[in-house]
Amino acid sequence: MKLNISFIEYIKEYIISNKLFIQNHKSKYTLDEILTVIEYILVTGSSWRSLNLCIFKKQYIWQSFYYHFYKFCKLNLFKNIYIDILKKYFKTNMSGKLKYLSIDSSFVKNEYASNVGFNNQYKKKRLSKLSLIVDSKGVPISSILKAGNISDQSLFNSNFKDILIDITYNNKNNKHKRYLLADAGYDSVSIKNKIKEYNIKPVIRYNKRNTKNKDTIATNTINKKESEIGKKRMIVENCFSWLYKNRRLCKRYDKQNIVYLNFLYIAFIKIIIKRF
Repeated sequence: MKLNISFIEYIKEYIISNKLFIQNHKSKYTLDEILTVIEYILVTGSSWRSLNLCIFKKQYIWQSFYYHFYKFCKLNLFKNIYIDILKKYFKTNMSGKLKYLSIDSSFVKNEYASNVGFNNQYKKKRLSKLSLIVDSKGVPISSILKAGNISDQSLFNSNFKDILIDITYNNKNNKHKRYLLADAGYDSVSIKNKIKEYNIKPVIRYNKRNTKNKDTIATNTINKKESEIGKKRMIVENCFSWLYKNRRLCKRYDKQNIVYLNFLYIAFIKIIIKRF
């Protein structure tokens, strides 16, 4: 299944079909202009006040664009579009796309935002932590944004609950077995048991900091086959790379979480359209 449509066209169709934007004689800007500016802010990381530049060959009033963007955020527009396109994405080859799930987290630098934690590994900088679960193609199916001083293990349960599709697997055939891949930061008995509840096999590298007992380390170390499967976890790192190509996501300037999260949903939509 291929989606022969651009990112802006897809969002525009959704907005018009749900009557979330009505163009009239009082409207200063068209829906195309609003969506183009929102994507420009996301990709370049520019501030809203910089819209008076000559890039668009027109003098724009930045407050009007921010008003519409914030209105869309309050309506959960971009999140609803993300969920809608995610369901369409999984209509074909769902078993193949969910065969290898990967989880990881990344730090996002803060300037003025809330949800801030001071992490000792980054010289006590103000950070937020973004945790993702992605499918075999690197499409995000769950995301959570918390303070930077929270551990990966603490984020796992809430991240796993927020998965937007049903990943429960009832087929016991080894040929179609599903795996969840993670690094040593997620090595705990509770996490592994939680994953096994969904009939998914955890492939998590053993964290040697848990014990110095050589016998315990040898027992819990993953075998050669699992080690090869574990290399597929790189797709979640690729996903973070795709997200951070949008410079607005690399560093948080907005005080409200809702603004950053909606920029994040827009980036998710762009990834899914490209991975169809």
